[in-house]
Amino acid sequence: MLTTRKKLTAQALACGYYQVKHYGPIQIKLWKQHTVYHVRAHDFETGKRRLWETFYTLAAARRYYNNAEALLVAKHNEEK
Repeated sequence: MLTTRKKLTAQALACGYYQVKHYGPIQIKLWKQHTVYHVRAHDFETGKRRLWETFYTLAAARRYYNNAEALLVAKHNEEK
């Protein structure tokens, strides 16, 4: 249930599988719930959610998921 680029297919996500990657202590997760794709980043060092976005298309959710590290760095720089 993987694409040629080693990403989970829409069917796999619909069946409850999820993709996870780590950026230091931050876990970034992509999953599907009902008809919506979620991308969430949680900082386990501080115990806070860094971002949570929802999308109606897998393409948009994957684009956001793939760029999540850059978004987190940009968001962190804005907070300073």
